[in-house]
Amino acid sequence: MDGPEQTLAPDAARVAEVSLDAAGWELLEREATRLGVTVEEYVHEAALMGAGERRAEERRVAAALARQDIRDEAAAVRAESRQARCRAAEVRGETNAILDTVVLMVTEVLRRHGFPLRTPVVAKFRDTADGNTGVEVAVRWKIHVRPSPQRRRSPNASPIISLK
Repeated sequence: MDGPEQTLAPDAARVAEVSLDAAGWELLEREATRLGVTVEEYVHEAALMGAGERRAEERRVAAALARQDIRDEAAAVRAESRQARCRAAEVRGETNAILDTVVLMVTEVLRRHGFPLRTPVVAKFRDTADGNTGVEVAVRWKIHVRPSPQRRRSPNASPIISLK
């Protein structure tokens, strides 16, 4: 369309010129007649439908990309989780080595000094609210109770406890 450029209001209708050969025009006339509309209305609706389909396809592609991003993010989180679990297992292994060493040392000292253990020595890490940390050791040994020779004669006498 040749001519001076015109400024139209944003909601003003615009006109487009379409050139078709005879076969194309006949096809459009048949379809428009079948639907009970004019060729112009048919072309107008077809153009809008095509534009809508393109927009819908663009939305589908954008949604697919968004879903792929979410899947990629989820895979990254799973990988980080696996890595964190592996690191936690390493730390637990290191922790167990420290606690095992403490248990062995305490057990050896107690046995060397003649303390009979009732249950194995147990050690665990502890921390306080103010941030101090340490190792807590639990020891249960056997207590031998024997009556005192001086009190054997009294039936109400309490026994003397000696650690062996």
